[in-house]
Amino acid sequence: MRRRENTNKLKEGFTIRSILGILYVILILLPTNMYYTLAIGGSLAFAAPIISLIFFLEVFRFSERPLTKQEAFIIYSIASEAAMGSVAMALIGNVYFRASPMAEYFGISGIIPDWWAPAPTSEAIQLRTFFHSDWILPITILFSAWTLGKIIDFSLATYLYYQLIEIENLPFPLAKVSAETVLSLADPRYAHKRRMFAIASIVGLAYGIITYLVPILTDYRLVIIPSPFYDLTRYIEHIAPGASLGVSTDLVAYTVAFYMPHSFIIVLFMTSLAVYLFGNHLLVKNGYFKLYMPGMSLGEIFTWSYISYWINPTVGFGVAIALFQIIYNRKYILDAIGKFRQVGEVATLKTKLPAYMFFASTAIASLMAWALSGFNPYYLLIIVSVSIVWSFLFSHLQGRALAEFGITFDIPYFVPAIIYISGARDPKLWFVQTAGFTVYTGGVSLLQQLKVATLCETKPMSYIKAWFFTWFVGAIASIIFLQMFWSIAPIPSSMYPASLINFPVQAAEQYLLLSTVTEIGSKAITMDIHSITYGFIIGVVLSALAYLLGKSPSLIGLGILAGMRTWISTAISFTIGIVIARIIQKILGREKWEDSRFVIAAGTYAGLGLAIGLSVIILFLKKALILPY
Repeated sequence: MRRRENTNKLKEGFTIRSILGILYVILILLPTNMYYTLAIGGSLAFAAPIISLIFFLEVFRFSERPLTKQEAFIIYSIASEAAMGSVAMALIGNVYFRASPMAEYFGISGIIPDWWAPAPTSEAIQLRTFFHSDWILPITILFSAWTLGKIIDFSLATYLYYQLIEIENLPFPLAKVSAETVLSLADPRYAHKRRMFAIASIVGLAYGIITYLVPILTDYRLVIIPSPFYDLTRYIEHIAPGASLGVSTDLVAYTVAFYMPHSFIIVLFMTSLAVYLFGNHLLVKNGYFKLYMPGMSLGEIFTWSYISYWINPTVGFGVAIALFQIIYNRKYILDAIGKFRQVGEVATLKTKLPAYMFFASTAIASLMAWALSGFNPYYLLIIVSVSIVWSFLFSHLQGRALAEFGITFDIPYFVPAIIYISGARDPKLWFVQTAGFTVYTGGVSLLQQLKVATLCETKPMSYIKAWFFTWFVGAIASIIFLQMFWSIAPIPSSMYPASLINFPVQAAEQYLLLSTVTEIGSKAITMDIHSITYGFIIGVVLSALAYLLGKSPSLIGLGILAGMRTWISTAISFTIGIVIARIIQKILGREKWEDSRFVIAAGTYAGLGLAIGLSVIILFLKKALILPY
């Protein structure tokens, strides 16, 4: 009965007015963000939601019918997705990957298939156009794979929605931050929280102006606060080579403790400290960090130490934690599966359709990857194990981390590690990672938004419809806009300065991994089955000990896994955030703190988003200004 009462509050949010908001993001912010990424190297994805929400709230404030909170939620929540342009950026990235001289240097230029990207000698590449017959196969395969991926993400999100929201009713702390942003601005009942939201927004805006806008306004790029961290690595390099140390300058990192359990942050912090301060030094000392060079920055050490060594135990540990979580929570999982067609009205669908869609879509995607990789029966087993089995297991792991602790993470290069461990080591398997052979984790992000939808009293199906609409229209628009940029100048080129740096760096990392996994060329990286096994054993032992001692296996396992994938600068700032949170709690009092902590975080993010958006606009104006001298 209670569920029915809650359900009756849910209203439609996907309306003509919210569609206008989505189209505004696609037509205005999408090309802006694409240029910003190519020229500056950043992203507007963080700023797009608050910019779009405030703009349309003000536009409709003067109409007879202001924007509803349901419409406001749709515009706010979908803006990041709409501003990304992922499909087009993937296509141009593939072009560079195949045409770069580094491909020849690493000895892999001859193994890149035509369905990945047209050959450098192709007329389509010479003319810099997507509108050519040579692009039919690459675009069709990529678009098909991504469409299947969206259906798979939807299916996984729907299942996890049943289990984690309807059955277990987990808190989703980060979802409350997003909901507070929308409700504080769009719901009259939250007027009493607007003062706190405004104060936090001013703090975020002021900090963002100092960090992002001042360097743009000054001719000599006066950097008062370096982004994204103060790198202290050089001060300890002579004492502990390989170790990294720093403090994040991202204000968001200091507000995470406002909603994330402090015990989880402590586990994450201790793990990151053990791995990237002490562990990396031991790796250098014992010759395991083969890619280390004196003078490396914190970010470089983080990336290359993971590729050199930590990838192996992380993969093993991640598999162990995922399996243990499935076993530990088997009651809820079986209950969710058993009740899959007995869904209340709160749910997105009332049938088993998502389950059928998951298996049908993953089967089609797996068969497509299998066909492109050469129809080897063993390859089909590998592809199914990753794309279907591991996607389900890892999505459950990520979903629980998000639902309980408000954090999500990935295991980078998991698929390349599987290619190597399996003994296949075939370049064809490497390339089908973009065509069905991948770990589908997008359903977890979708799950988060479905939770926010219920907090904003919006029908979850409203967001699903907006999500698919944005994907389809945004994918087509991104190709058209990137075609315009590509026609103006080659990508990368001096016309788009950041691309001259980012494209080669990203490609070099992939060349190095590809040549190692397939044993073609470089041997700078080693995939070690023994380290993977040790990681698996440690994961099982720690989870079992936590269970036997009455501690949360989720807290220990997920905290360690998250710490292994978190910059030490960010982990330190998370911990400092605990101190800040407790100071504010002491000032406000416990009751007011509990009522305000999500609003403070939401306001801070909103202010930062506005500052970033303002910085980009001013940067564009400076770039467009033609001086008479």
